[in-house]
Amino acid sequence: MSEKPRAVILAAGCGRRMESELGGDPKCMLSFGEETLLERQFRILEECGIERCNILVVAGYSRDRLCIPSDASIIVNERFETTDNAYSLELALDSIRDVRGEVLVLDSDLAYDAESVEALLAAKGGSFLVSSESTDPSGTGVLVNGQGEVVAVGKHLVHTGLRYACAMKLTEKNRVDLLDILKKGDFEKDWYTVPVNKMLQRSCFGVAEAQGRIVKVGTASDYIHAKRVFGIEKLSVLLIGASGFLGTKMKQILSRSFEVAGTCRKGSPDLYALDPIRKNQVISLFDVVKPDIVVNLVGMSDPSACLSNQELAYDLNVRVVENICEACDAFDSKLIHISTDYVFDGEKIGMYETDDSRLPKNYYGHTKLMAEDIVSALPRHLIVRVPILYGYNSESDKPTFFSKVIDDLGAGRSVLCDDEQIRYPALIDEVCFAVRDRVFDCGVMDLGDAVQVTPKALNILEGSYSTHPELIGRYDLKIFLKTSPETQSARILKRNGPARHKMFVEKWIPLENLYFTSYPVEKQCDLVFTT
Repeated sequence: MSEKPRAVILAAGCGRRMESELGGDPKCMLSFGEETLLERQFRILEECGIERCNILVVAGYSRDRLCIPSDASIIVNERFETTDNAYSLELALDSIRDVRGEVLVLDSDLAYDAESVEALLAAKGGSFLVSSESTDPSGTGVLVNGQGEVVAVGKHLVHTGLRYACAMKLTEKNRVDLLDILKKGDFEKDWYTVPVNKMLQRSCFGVAEAQGRIVKVGTASDYIHAKRVFGIEKLSVLLIGASGFLGTKMKQILSRSFEVAGTCRKGSPDLYALDPIRKNQVISLFDVVKPDIVVNLVGMSDPSACLSNQELAYDLNVRVVENICEACDAFDSKLIHISTDYVFDGEKIGMYETDDSRLPKNYYGHTKLMAEDIVSALPRHLIVRVPILYGYNSESDKPTFFSKVIDDLGAGRSVLCDDEQIRYPALIDEVCFAVRDRVFDCGVMDLGDAVQVTPKALNILEGSYSTHPELIGRYDLKIFLKTSPETQSARILKRNGPARHKMFVEKWIPLENLYFTSYPVEKQCDLVFTT
């Protein structure tokens, strides 16, 4: 009869990168819904057939604050302040050297699903739990040979496309080999992957692909990300102008995926009262909601009304946008701005492209063009140009062009229509799904058509953000190109002209430099050239 599997949870560290969030608690005691990270691990391990009595926790920092079930085991790393988790692992393996069967080793700051643990348990022999998704911004890669065997694990291996998910399974032989290496070597101040790499010279290890969600909570941003990945917290979305025909439908659809707050002029039981012309009110609301994403639906959309009341049209279509953009900039919120096809002149035969010249022919179109220019200065924005809208919205009492036509015809009234326009109506549901799901074209700062790409023998991705930590582990070769600020400025001026050159210099380049400062992309690339 085979021995039941065991698990070791390494929880001795003090989580220095998250001291402000922890308040003296170990990192594994972070709240994760109705349970802590550690409680979640115990629950999932039990679901996968690992009994509490077969779970060993290595404690250290604030060990008196750890909530460990009484039937589980605990061992203390008294030297947690001067050692790393290689020493904690040595203590754990030494304490169970006489037991039989397989042992899972897991970091305590992991959030994962049972499917991944089951995949690791089902893997043959010693195995690393790996993911093709980024589970650790620091980037710990796994190198696998042609026989599917792991030959190395380390931060310098992120280009392999596989990330070590900070969980591994050790056989009895693996444990003997690893404990021998730990006791004979000086690894007390090392992360345990250092002695593990030496073990790989003695033992064969395979990989188990993570089947569910898995996130390593190393930093405060990881913590926020993990809670969103697992549905504990949702991205905060603020809909400004949520009481209209499009706004009510947008709130209904986005609420399925996000934490949505909305506004209307007078307020309602489920909407904030907001006069967006008043900048102080906009700033105050942002301070309350702290939105990750803002969708601006406010505007005067009737061209005739805009012409007859130009002052109000300017206030609603331009000044409101100025106020919202200022608040988005202050609170680092991404703005999705609803614009219109009226920014074009209508002279083109066929469909307009997003980068076609904007030449509005009426005052309404001019105000929306001015708004687009204001929005474009934000580093994080999306402009959605919508045509005339139709659809069914039971939650809105606002009439539309189509509902007016139907009502008039139903009542036997004649309907006067302009016969010189060719319009392409859009279903409001599709607009809402586009805001939620469609691809953002950074080149034209607008929504593009969905594109399905079939991988070829050679695939080249270009751009500063193509090597973002979420993407960098997916490439076989990464090339970093550097240039002097003078050359960069001259190229931008030649390519984009004086007006956009100013925006690059004042807005985009500082943000890009901040990005490269925050993420050591250059150091993770295989080749670096100066152009």
